[in-house]
Parts: sequence; structure tokens; C-alpha cells
Amino acid sequence: MENKTTHLPAVLSFFVPGLGQLYKGKLLKFFIFYFIWSVLIFMAIGMSTVHADAGMFFFLVSGIPWMISLIDAYDFSD
Repeated sequence: MENKTTHLPAVLSFFVPGLGQLYKGKLLKFFIFYFIWSVLIFMAIGMSTVHADAGMFFFLVSGIPWMISLIDAYDFSD
């Protein structure tokens, strides 16, 4: 049962960047990860209508805060 609680924040952050931090009570980290990821996703959507390569670039870059959020949310303590 304890393994599920240590992995749950990482699972939540897999679906929405920062959600695992919100679950752990780290509100500032949630806002930072979610805001950066949201801005990059909206830029990817907006730029894809103008220039497909720029949209793809911002979409790929949006994976960086997503991955950092996922790693940060995982509880490495055994």
C-alpha cells in the first residue's frame, strides 16, 4: 500500500505537469510547472498555425518541464 502513495504523485504528474506537486502540498511548484508547460503548449498550438516547424519545436520543448515535474514528484525515499 505504501508503494502506491509514493508513486501516486509521479502518476498524477504524468497526466498533468505539477499535479503531483499539488498532491504533495507544494503549491508554488505546481503553479511554476503548470504555468510553464501551459505557456509552451499554447505557443505550440499558436505557432503551428503559422509555421509547423516552430509549433513542433515548442511542443517538444514542452516535454522538458513535464519530465522535470515527473521526476520531482516521484518520492525517491525508500
